[in-house]
Amino acid sequence: MKSLRKNTAKWQPDSTLPLINVVLLLVLVFMIAGTVASPLPADFTPLQTVAGEARDTKVERTTITITAQGTILMAGNVLSEDDLRQVFKSAAATGGPVEIRTDARTLAHTVIRTMRLAKDADVSNIEIATLRRSE
Repeated sequence: MKSLRKNTAKWQPDSTLPLINVVLLLVLVFMIAGTVASPLPADFTPLQTVAGEARDTKVERTTITITAQGTILMAGNVLSEDDLRQVFKSAAATGGPVEIRTDARTLAHTVIRTMRLAKDADVSNIEIATLRRSE
């Protein structure tokens, strides 16, 4: 008996099978990589930025700004390392706080080097200005 329909259905492999294999392989890799890091101690408390007390606006502050490229500015003027030492020495003499404002893209060693220069000049009060986390 003849059929009026032609048999045109050919077997075609499922094209999603390689995708599923890759995804499962990635899941396996991430599970292994996640267990490589050592666990934190039970009494570990991570550093958090919280809003402190309101600043005393009557106290004169020395404000230093560090750009993303590492340029150090004070009142819009670029400071050399020697200028920065002099600024820190005068701030230490007056006893006022030094506020360091830094761009989020600034390399950490630039900020640390600036803070070490302040410490070497006997600055006792350093404030790091941060932005409040947007929620």
